[in-house]
Amino acid sequence: MDDNRSPFFPPEALAQIRKGKVFSGGIRHKEIVGPLLPAGAEWISITVPLERVFSRYEEIFAHFEETATDDSIIVFASGDPLFFGFANTIKRKLPEADILLYPAFNSLQTLAHRLVMPYDDMRTVSLTGRPWQELDKALIERAHKIGVLTDREHTPATIAARMLEYGYTDYTIYIGEHLGNPEHEVFLGRDFNQQAMSPETAAKVDAEMKSILDECYDTARNILSEHRDLLDNMVKVLFAKETIFQNEVDMLFEGKTPEEIIKLSNEKSMEKMKAAEASKAEEKTDDKTEVGADDKTAADEIKKLHEKLKEKIEKIENKEKDLESQEKEIVENADGDEGFQNHQKNRLLLHVGFAGFIN
Repeated sequence: MDDNRSPFFPPEALAQIRKGKVFSGGIRHKEIVGPLLPAGAEWISITVPLERVFSRYEEIFAHFEETATDDSIIVFASGDPLFFGFANTIKRKLPEADILLYPAFNSLQTLAHRLVMPYDDMRTVSLTGRPWQELDKALIERAHKIGVLTDREHTPATIAARMLEYGYTDYTIYIGEHLGNPEHEVFLGRDFNQQAMSPETAAKVDAEMKSILDECYDTARNILSEHRDLLDNMVKVLFAKETIFQNEVDMLFEGKTPEEIIKLSNEKSMEKMKAAEASKAEEKTDDKTEVGADDKTAADEIKKLHEKLKEKIEKIENKEKDLESQEKEIVENADGDEGFQNHQKNRLLLHVGFAGFIN
């Protein structure tokens, strides 16, 4: 079925509805077919999780078997139930179930009919609860006509943004919403059922729009042709330096040649390079000055230490001279071996003490 609030069903389908007792479908379907249902009919809403829905189906089938009735569950679905539809889910969940179908046009067929567009060569992709892979694959393979089923996440706006992001700009997108509902059907982004003009007036509007577009195209073409020399000069500048700035475009309009602009650009680049080198040289000079100051400070400290060490050595040498003088005096005045041995002991202790100090 479609979204028409006054749905059409073939006589066979209407006969099934009149004698049915258990019905199922989406909330929107119940709003549309509610007036057609027999009094006291049970309705099973198809909502997630589907396990709960199919559990109720199985309970009802078990009751049918117990009572030996040939009753059925009548399920309403949009479009063609076998075209990415609920009949496929039923076949997968209940493979033993007998299914009788009364299909309608699916949404892509309906959209193709609105466009009067053949769809036998259409690449079909469903993004309803599915990832992007199949659409990406169709785009990469350059499918020239792609029919896409959308959902709340993969909206037409999201799809268009993704295509633009990846550079697929050579496609025209046609959008259909609420197809089959005269009150809400939207086609090509506008409501075709709310037109306030006759076909003749619409043709005149289209002709005027074409005239405006043709005039704009001619104006743009004339501007480009008139300034062809400037375009060629811009190309020369771009070939030479790969980038052209606003001030350089202004200079071209002022009459500067590409050679002059390229020369000025090179001179500016050289000035920037020299400035950068000068800045680096200054940084190096500053580093050397700081290092020189540090070296001088260290040298002064070493000199002071050297002078102190020299003074200590002179004191030690003077001390040794005094000791030698005393030794000579003691030897001369020694009274026997005992005095000489005491002298040697004192000298040994002095030398040991000196050795300990210098280390």
